[in-house]
Amino acid sequence: GNRAHKAKDLSKAEEFYTKGIDSVPSSERSGCCSKPLLLCYSNRAATRISLGRIREALEDCMMATSLDPTFLKVQMRTAK
Repeated sequence: GNRAHKAKDLSKAEEFYTKGIDSVPSSERSGCCSKPLLLCYSNRAATRISLGRIREALEDCMMATSLDPTFLKVQMRTAK
């Protein structure tokens, strides 16, 4: 996802971040997988902001915030 986002292939980046989110079983979302999941939600939010899909980006920010309310990057994205 990060490579695709850097290459400005935003729809591919969104697809990769979504695959990352979907790959984490719900039973592991609060355990050891919470950090990668947090980053996928945060990065997908940034991608969706770039695509102009603000409502979906906000939903991703809220999901990331529920995983870690102290994650500054997602707080800044939410404020946008």
